[in-house]
Amino acid sequence: MPAGEDPEDLEGRHWRFFRNQAVTSVTAQDQARRLTRGTRVLAWFLRVVGLTALLLGGIGAASAIHVYVKEKTTSVAVLRCIGARERSVFNAYLFQAVALGLVGSVAGVAGGIGLQRLLPLLIADVLPVAIEARVDRTAVVAGLATGMAAAALFALVPLLRIRGIAPLQALRADFEPQVTARSRLDRVFAFGALVGGMLLLSLWQAPEPEHGLAFAGGLSAALLLLYGTAVALTRVTRRYFPARASYAVRQGVANLFRPQNQTAAVMLALGLGAFLITTVLAVQASLGRVLSVDGGQEQPNLLFFDVQPDQRDGVTELVAAAGGGPVDLTAVVPARISSLNGRPAAEILRDRRDGGPARWAVRRLYRNTSRAELSDTEELVAGRWWGEGTAPDGDNGGDPPDGVSLDADLADDLRVGIGDRITWDVQGVPVPTTVRNLRRVDWDRFDINFLVVAEPGVFDQAPRSYLGLARIVDPDARARMQRNLVLSLPNVSVLDLALIQEALDTILGRVGGAIRFLAFFIALAGVVVLVGSLSTSRFQRMRESALLKTLGARRSL
Repeated sequence: MPAGEDPEDLEGRHWRFFRNQAVTSVTAQDQARRLTRGTRVLAWFLRVVGLTALLLGGIGAASAIHVYVKEKTTSVAVLRCIGARERSVFNAYLFQAVALGLVGSVAGVAGGIGLQRLLPLLIADVLPVAIEARVDRTAVVAGLATGMAAAALFALVPLLRIRGIAPLQALRADFEPQVTARSRLDRVFAFGALVGGMLLLSLWQAPEPEHGLAFAGGLSAALLLLYGTAVALTRVTRRYFPARASYAVRQGVANLFRPQNQTAAVMLALGLGAFLITTVLAVQASLGRVLSVDGGQEQPNLLFFDVQPDQRDGVTELVAAAGGGPVDLTAVVPARISSLNGRPAAEILRDRRDGGPARWAVRRLYRNTSRAELSDTEELVAGRWWGEGTAPDGDNGGDPPDGVSLDADLADDLRVGIGDRITWDVQGVPVPTTVRNLRRVDWDRFDINFLVVAEPGVFDQAPRSYLGLARIVDPDARARMQRNLVLSLPNVSVLDLALIQEALDTILGRVGGAIRFLAFFIALAGVVVLVGSLSTSRFQRMRESALLKTLGARRSL
């Protein structure tokens, strides 16, 4: 490439030539974007978990403020008696809540910076490059602002009780002021501000607006479901109260629908906490399945590439000398599509109309094979296999074999089915074939899988190389075999799957530790919410316990 030439500009100027020549161009910028796509998804997941944990913590803060306000009812009433205005008292307590939110946000930001400093040390062994931790001032300010805003929003609803405290409650703590239209409007405003604030946070944290709306909608549905379950539970227990049960059972059940019960808050805390913990653990399990290689006792741990026909015996002998088992060699024939049902591939690629074959499927280089039987990772979904002993549909009688089997998804992309004709270009030689059947391939299982499998005899005269799978248990023997392979057959490449799995296990262990930390943090937030919810009626239960003991109830009751 000429000096000073921009790769993406060059790609943009010659894209038509590349397409006509079936050339796929990838720049360094393209590769960098692909590499960072996974980190963006992980970052979005972490932001979602953090936002949901913030919501759970906000519920806990609201519950704790509710307890605090109930304890300060007399103090607020005294302030009202000596002339304090309702708005002044409300603003004073709101300022306290925001100040506590600021303290908590500062502590959270400090902990996050400390974790950021620690993270490069934890993953240094699994990354090929050094990571330098830098503090982003914008992120620090955003964290502080988010914490303070969440504290203010979640404090609004419980603090509205202060605006309804009458001076008379300084003398009569059990006095409850009337619910007025103004108080209802205040609650609607507070809940609207809370919902709107959470929606804005979701849209801000999401990579796309629709993702933020979907997350906010799903979370709202979960909260409504939990709240509806709590309401239904209180109504069912009230209607079907176990009147003939023991006193302990009746008292416990009655607490679910008693005045000032915290059934809904406890249900939200436990349900949302369980929801979040299950989510993060499910993600960890999913990562484990994606990053793991099936390492059973008989599974191969060596993969050979580019084995030439005259090198098959040499590879087999090297593996046997190292104490390994048999080598499973599979022929690979590179080919491109020359025509579909007589229509040239170049004409298909020039056709821009919708509904035709997918361009990538027509343009790509295929690596085909021939096989007499289905593999363990394949399932026949249409047509009949040529190894079943029954002549397949469209059998060509005594003519040379021409049947091929396509992956079902590939057949959909190519717009072909049973009986359609595909001509392959195998290094300039046309090879006509007919689609005999379609397969469903399990690409997640570790095996040598192919999009196109031909019946034996179709590609017998075509140039080919081989892929091989083998198993050598002893790590030292595997290393010696690889050294001998480089010396005797330098063109053959080998991939040690055991080493790859070890690296993946190390990475997965670090990721799993981070996810378990998130689960612990969420569980801790749920415990705070639960404790705050139970503490709300603590004084009322203490008075009831004293009354029951006065009436002769035992301590165990």
